[in-house]
Amino acid sequence: MADKKIVQWDTRANEIVQEYNWHLGAVNTITFIDQNRRFVTTSDDKSIRLWEWIPVDFKYTNMYPMPSVTLSPNEDADGRLNIWNWKTTKLLKKFKAHDGVSIGCIWHPHETSKVITCGWDGLIKLWD
Repeated sequence: MADKKIVQWDTRANEIVQEYNWHLGAVNTITFIDQNRRFVTTSDDKSIRLWEWIPVDFKYTNMYPMPSVTLSPNEDADGRLNIWNWKTTKLLKKFKAHDGVSIGCIWHPHETSKVITCGWDGLIKLWD
């Protein structure tokens, strides 16, 4: 959310039941982990936070601006790379990048039309 908050919404009661407001910039992504007992968020404040279902985050890492986060490979994985426009939430491109699990991707720092991926198939690939 642009207002720096994460809200937990009860769809049955149609109300907010919990707010998480420790980010200092817009929240970009929320990824659920540990059978949905925890979640990871990324923000324009250049941080990634790992949360319990309580109002205080218990792990904070300050790094670089992070437009994405991904689950660890022990969840369902098909080797696909999905490229989203996070501002419009539209899927821009989707393709099979690796056999098995894709474990990472990063945009080329100088040629921004290129992305590099790596997978459990032992390959590192440059895509244009």
